Amino acid sequence: MKGTKFPIWSQHNLGRDRKSAGSVTYRRLAVAAIVCATAVVVWWFASTPVLLHTHILTKPDYRSWGAYNEEGTGVTILNPFRSRVAERVAEAFLRDASSGECSPEMSEGLCGAVKRRPLPAADWRLVYRRNIGNDIYVFYRLRQASQQCVMAMVRLKQNGASWKISAYGLSY
Repeated sequence: MKGTKFPIWSQHNLGRDRKSAGSVTYRRLAVAAIVCATAVVVWWFASTPVLLHTHILTKPDYRSWGAYNEEGTGVTILNPFRSRVAERVAEAFLRDASSGECSPEMSEGLCGAVKRRPLPAADWRLVYRRNIGNDIYVFYRLRQASQQCVMAMVRLKQNGASWKISAYGLSY
Protein backbone atom coordinates (compact mmCIF):
# COMPACT_ATOMS: atom_id res chain seq x y z
CA MET A 1 0.00 0.00 0.00
CA LYS A 2 2.92 2.22 0.48
CA GLY A 3 3.50 2.84 -3.26
CA THR A 4 -0.19 2.99 -4.29
CA LYS A 5 -1.41 6.36 -5.48
CA PHE A 6 -4.94 7.26 -6.41
CA PRO A 7 -4.58 10.00 -9.02
CA ILE A 8 -8.31 10.39 -9.48
CA TRP A 9 -8.85 11.44 -5.88
CA SER A 10 -5.76 13.53 -5.35
CA GLN A 11 -6.04 17.23 -4.55
CA HIS A 12 -4.19 18.04 -7.74
CA ASN A 13 -6.83 16.42 -9.97
CA LEU A 14 -9.73 17.91 -8.02
CA GLY A 15 -8.36 21.37 -8.82
CA ARG A 16 -8.32 20.56 -12.53
CA ASP A 17 -11.94 19.44 -12.44
CA ARG A 18 -12.95 22.73 -10.83
CA LYS A 19 -11.06 24.68 -13.50
CA SER A 20 -12.66 22.73 -16.33
CA ALA A 21 -16.10 23.19 -14.76
CA GLY A 22 -15.45 26.95 -14.67
CA SER A 23 -14.36 27.03 -18.31
CA VAL A 24 -17.53 25.15 -19.29
CA THR A 25 -19.55 27.87 -17.57
CA TYR A 26 -17.68 30.58 -19.48
CA ARG A 27 -18.20 28.70 -22.74
CA ARG A 28 -21.92 28.49 -22.05
CA LEU A 29 -22.04 32.22 -21.34
CA ALA A 30 -20.12 32.94 -24.55
CA VAL A 31 -22.50 30.77 -26.58
CA ALA A 32 -25.52 32.45 -24.95
CA ALA A 33 -24.06 35.89 -25.74
CA ILE A 34 -23.47 34.92 -29.39
CA VAL A 35 -27.02 33.57 -29.70
CA CYS A 36 -28.45 36.79 -28.22
CA ALA A 37 -26.31 38.97 -30.50
CA THR A 38 -27.42 36.96 -33.53
CA ALA A 39 -31.07 37.36 -32.49
CA VAL A 40 -30.64 41.14 -32.19
CA VAL A 41 -29.00 41.36 -35.64
CA VAL A 42 -31.78 39.27 -37.22
CA TRP A 43 -34.44 41.41 -35.52
CA TRP A 44 -32.71 44.58 -36.76
CA PHE A 45 -32.54 43.24 -40.32
CA ALA A 46 -36.22 42.31 -40.23
CA SER A 47 -37.34 45.66 -38.83
CA THR A 48 -35.83 48.10 -41.33
CA PRO A 49 -36.61 48.16 -45.07
CA VAL A 50 -33.27 49.68 -46.17
CA LEU A 51 -29.98 48.20 -45.04
CA LEU A 52 -27.74 50.78 -46.73
CA HIS A 53 -28.28 54.02 -48.62
CA THR A 54 -25.13 55.91 -49.53
CA HIS A 55 -23.76 58.36 -52.06
CA ILE A 56 -20.12 57.47 -51.45
CA LEU A 57 -19.82 55.04 -54.36
CA THR A 58 -21.68 57.16 -56.91
CA LYS A 59 -21.27 60.40 -58.80
CA PRO A 60 -24.65 62.11 -58.82
CA ASP A 61 -25.49 63.67 -62.15
CA TYR A 62 -27.69 66.61 -61.24
CA ARG A 63 -28.40 67.48 -64.87
CA SER A 64 -30.03 64.12 -65.61
CA TRP A 65 -32.47 64.53 -62.71
CA GLY A 66 -33.12 68.23 -63.09
CA ALA A 67 -32.45 68.59 -59.36
CA TYR A 68 -30.79 66.59 -56.64
CA ASN A 69 -33.00 63.76 -55.43
CA GLU A 70 -31.83 62.13 -52.19
CA GLU A 71 -33.96 59.00 -52.55
CA GLY A 72 -33.38 58.49 -56.27
CA THR A 73 -29.63 58.78 -56.37
CA GLY A 74 -26.94 56.76 -54.67
CA VAL A 75 -26.58 53.10 -53.86
CA THR A 76 -29.40 51.43 -51.95
CA ILE A 77 -29.41 47.92 -50.55
CA LEU A 78 -32.94 46.91 -49.62
CA ASN A 79 -33.63 44.43 -46.84
CA PRO A 80 -34.51 41.04 -48.36
CA PHE A 81 -36.55 40.19 -45.22
CA ARG A 82 -38.81 43.27 -45.34
CA SER A 83 -42.57 43.00 -45.76
CA ARG A 84 -43.44 43.74 -49.39
CA VAL A 85 -47.22 44.08 -48.96
CA ALA A 86 -47.18 47.89 -49.23
CA GLU A 87 -44.84 47.72 -52.24
CA ARG A 88 -47.28 45.39 -54.05
CA VAL A 89 -50.12 47.85 -53.42
CA ALA A 90 -47.94 50.72 -54.71
CA GLU A 91 -46.98 48.75 -57.83
CA ALA A 92 -50.64 47.92 -58.52
CA PHE A 93 -51.36 51.64 -58.21
CA LEU A 94 -48.54 52.49 -60.65
CA ARG A 95 -49.82 49.88 -63.11
CA ASP A 96 -53.32 51.41 -62.97
CA ALA A 97 -51.95 54.97 -63.06
CA SER A 98 -49.90 54.25 -66.18
CA SER A 99 -53.10 53.38 -68.04
CA GLY A 100 -55.12 56.24 -66.49
CA GLU A 101 -57.35 53.93 -64.46
CA CYS A 102 -58.38 54.14 -60.82
CA SER A 103 -57.58 51.45 -58.30
CA PRO A 104 -59.64 50.75 -55.16
CA GLU A 105 -56.79 52.01 -52.96
CA MET A 106 -57.11 55.56 -54.38
CA SER A 107 -59.15 58.43 -53.03
CA GLU A 108 -61.53 60.23 -55.40
CA GLY A 109 -59.23 63.26 -55.67
CA LEU A 110 -56.22 61.11 -56.50
CA CYS A 111 -58.29 59.12 -59.00
CA GLY A 112 -59.26 62.33 -60.81
CA ALA A 113 -55.62 63.45 -60.96
CA VAL A 114 -54.52 60.09 -62.40
CA LYS A 115 -57.25 60.19 -65.04
CA ARG A 116 -56.23 63.72 -66.10
CA ARG A 117 -52.50 62.95 -66.15
CA PRO A 118 -51.61 59.25 -66.41
CA LEU A 119 -48.23 58.06 -65.24
CA PRO A 120 -45.70 58.81 -68.01
CA ALA A 121 -44.10 55.34 -68.01
CA ALA A 122 -44.92 51.68 -68.43
CA ASP A 123 -41.93 50.32 -66.51
CA TRP A 124 -40.42 51.24 -63.13
CA ARG A 125 -37.95 49.99 -60.55
CA LEU A 126 -38.04 50.33 -56.78
CA VAL A 127 -35.05 52.39 -55.64
CA TYR A 128 -35.82 53.42 -52.07
CA ARG A 129 -38.31 52.97 -49.26
CA ARG A 130 -38.87 54.87 -46.03
CA ASN A 131 -41.13 53.87 -43.12
CA ILE A 132 -42.36 56.68 -40.87
CA GLY A 133 -44.90 55.56 -38.29
CA ASN A 134 -47.93 54.14 -40.12
CA ASP A 135 -46.84 55.74 -43.40
CA ILE A 136 -44.62 54.13 -46.01
CA TYR A 137 -42.97 56.14 -48.77
CA VAL A 138 -41.81 54.11 -51.77
CA PHE A 139 -39.70 55.67 -54.51
CA TYR A 140 -39.52 54.31 -58.04
CA ARG A 141 -37.30 55.24 -60.95
CA LEU A 142 -39.48 55.35 -64.06
CA ARG A 143 -38.20 54.15 -67.41
CA GLN A 144 -39.42 56.10 -70.39
CA ALA A 145 -38.79 55.96 -74.12
CA SER A 146 -37.50 59.55 -74.00
CA GLN A 147 -34.68 58.50 -71.60
CA GLN A 148 -35.68 61.34 -69.28
CA CYS A 149 -35.16 60.48 -65.60
CA VAL A 150 -38.38 60.61 -63.63
CA MET A 151 -38.90 59.61 -60.01
CA ALA A 152 -42.29 58.60 -58.64
CA MET A 153 -43.10 58.71 -54.95
CA VAL A 154 -46.10 56.80 -53.60
CA ARG A 155 -47.17 57.35 -50.01
CA LEU A 156 -49.20 54.61 -48.38
CA LYS A 157 -51.09 54.81 -45.12
CA GLN A 158 -52.00 51.73 -43.11
CA ASN A 159 -55.75 51.30 -42.73
CA GLY A 160 -56.23 48.33 -40.41
CA ALA A 161 -54.77 45.32 -42.20
CA SER A 162 -54.76 47.01 -45.62
CA TRP A 163 -52.87 49.89 -47.24
CA LYS A 164 -54.37 52.99 -48.90
CA ILE A 165 -52.62 55.33 -51.32
CA SER A 166 -52.57 58.73 -49.61
CA ALA A 167 -50.28 60.68 -51.95
CA TYR A 168 -48.44 60.42 -55.24
CA GLY A 169 -45.87 62.66 -56.85
CA LEU A 170 -43.42 62.89 -59.71
CA SER A 171 -39.98 64.46 -59.78
CA TYR A 172 -38.47 65.36 -63.17
